[in-house]
Amino acid sequence: MNTLKLLSKSLRFYSYRLNREHTANFISIKKIIPDYQNLETQCNCYLENLKLNDPIAPITNITTKVSDISPKSMIPVYKRHVLLIDETSSSKQAHMNWQSKLEDNDESVYPYGILKRIKEKNLQLMKQQNEECLPILMNVIELVNIAEDPVSAQDSTKTGKKYKLLCLPEWKVLSFDENSIEQVSDLVNKSNLSEHFEHLDNNKIKLSTFHEDNLLLICGHNQRDTRCGVMAKELITKMKSNDPVGFISHIGGHKFAGNIILYKQQKHETNSYWFRHINPLVADEVLEQAKKGIMVSEFYRGSASFKN
Repeated sequence: MNTLKLLSKSLRFYSYRLNREHTANFISIKKIIPDYQNLETQCNCYLENLKLNDPIAPITNITTKVSDISPKSMIPVYKRHVLLIDETSSSKQAHMNWQSKLEDNDESVYPYGILKRIKEKNLQLMKQQNEECLPILMNVIELVNIAEDPVSAQDSTKTGKKYKLLCLPEWKVLSFDENSIEQVSDLVNKSNLSEHFEHLDNNKIKLSTFHEDNLLLICGHNQRDTRCGVMAKELITKMKSNDPVGFISHIGGHKFAGNIILYKQQKHETNSYWFRHINPLVADEVLEQAKKGIMVSEFYRGSASFKN
C-alpha cells in the first residue's frame, strides 16, 4: 500500500514538473555577440580579478531545449515563492550578515525565525496529505530600489515585531505581527491565497498588492558563499537595468555565482527565469532577451510559468 502511494505521489510530482515548465526559445550568446570568444576571455579575466575562479559556461555548452539542461542545473519544484522581506538595515546591507542557514533559526531570532515555522507547517500539511497544501520555496530578500509602502512604513513604527512576506506568483504582500505567525504559516502553505485570506478572522493581518511587473532577485548570501556576496555587489553597482531589484538568500548552485531570478508578470501568468554565471559584462543582454521570452542558453538554469 505504501509503495502504491509513493508511486502515485511520484507520478503526480513528475506530471506537475512537466506542466509547470515554461516553454522558452533559446539563443546562443554567439549569435547575439559575434565576437563572443573575446567576450568569453574578458569574462574569465573579470572573474579571475575578483578571485572567482569558476569560469562561465563553455562556449560549446549550447542549450536548445529544456530537456537538454543538466539535472544539476534545474530549478526547484515549487508553486509559490514565499519571500520574507528583510528591512532590518537602512543601508541595505542586511544580506551581507545573513547567517549561512537562515532557516535553522528559532522564533527568537527576528525576523528569520519565521522561516522555520512556515517550513514545519508545510511538512505537517504534506504528511497529512492535505490537498490544498502547495510545494513552496522560501527565501529572504532585501529590496534595494523599491519605495516603501506608506501604510507599511506607518505600521512599522508601532511596537512589537512586524513581518512582511511577498508571495509570488500572486504578487501579494502579507503584513502581520508576531501574534499572527501561526495563522500566516497556515495561509501561505495553501492554494488560493486571496480566498483564504478573506475568511480570516484577524484584522492584524493585512494583504496588499506588490505594484511591480518585474522583479529581479540577485543571490547575495555572502555567509553561505562569498562568491555570491562579491558578485552581487558587482552586479548591483554595474548593471544598467531599471528593474526593481532585491538581494535573495541561497537559491542553490552557488558554484554558478552569480545567480539571478527574473520574475515577469503578464496578463494571465507569471514567468520565472533562472540564470547562472551572470556577471556585469553579460547581465543586461541576458535579461533583455529574457523579457522577450528568449533564453541565452549559456547562462540558463531553468524557468517556470504560473497562472496569476
